[in-house]
Amino acid sequence: MSIPVGHLSVPILAAAFGTAAVAMTGGALTVVAMLLPLLLPALRRIELGTFKANYTFKAN
Repeated sequence: MSIPVGHLSVPILAAAFGTAAVAMTGGALTVVAMLLPLLLPALRRIELGTFKANYTFKAN
C-alpha cells in the first residue's frame, strides 16, 4: 500500500506553519492542478458525448 508523500508531510507542515496556512495552500494547489489542463488546446477540443465504440462484442 502506497501513501503519497503529501499526506505524510501534512502533520509536519501544519506543526511548522499552522493548520490554516497548510489547508489554504493545499486548496490553492488543488485548484491550480485542476485548472492547469485547461491550458492545453488538445484537451479543450474534446467533445463529450461523441464517443463511438470501434469494436464489437461477440458472446460465445
